[in-house]
Amino acid sequence: MKNLAVVFLILTLLFSFSLPGYSQFSVSIVSPREGETVSGVVTVKVEVSDPSKVSRVEFYINDDKLGEDTESPYEYDLDTTLIPNGRYKIRVRVYEKTGTVSGIAVNINIENQDQQKGWEKTYGGRKDDLAYSIQQTNDGGYIVAGYTWSFGSGGRDFYIIKLDKDGNTGPSPIK
Repeated sequence: MKNLAVVFLILTLLFSFSLPGYSQFSVSIVSPREGETVSGVVTVKVEVSDPSKVSRVEFYINDDKLGEDTESPYEYDLDTTLIPNGRYKIRVRVYEKTGTVSGIAVNINIENQDQQKGWEKTYGGRKDDLAYSIQQTNDGGYIVAGYTWSFGSGGRDFYIIKLDKDGNTGPSPIK
């Protein structure tokens, strides 16, 4: 009776490993790690035990697809500065050539410090002034267009300010 049980166990194991779609490899997210606090650009790295069986790996943050990779090493550069600070789930889906899909996830905390302002200035006068358009110029400065009640011939006048890269206006215009 013991021999019959051993033969049955061996046949069961052999049959299990030969089933179509049965995944015999492992998937892991090696970076970032579970619970890690990240900032800036972070490379999400995925390892699989047999890359020859993989057709593609898809990368998600929560349920939003970020991108995919079709070649090992499977990686995606995540720019966390484009995402509000908070807790997120990094998910990956590994698609095998057989059609089997495997998934794994890690929780991360995104915590970027506020970026320092290059400069901050106020332009205008004692009355209402409003900028409608700001464009960066070829010299690294800015041109600002709007209207003013503080300057001009009275009432609401069109207003253009040319700024250098540090926010300086340069010499005053003709008065």
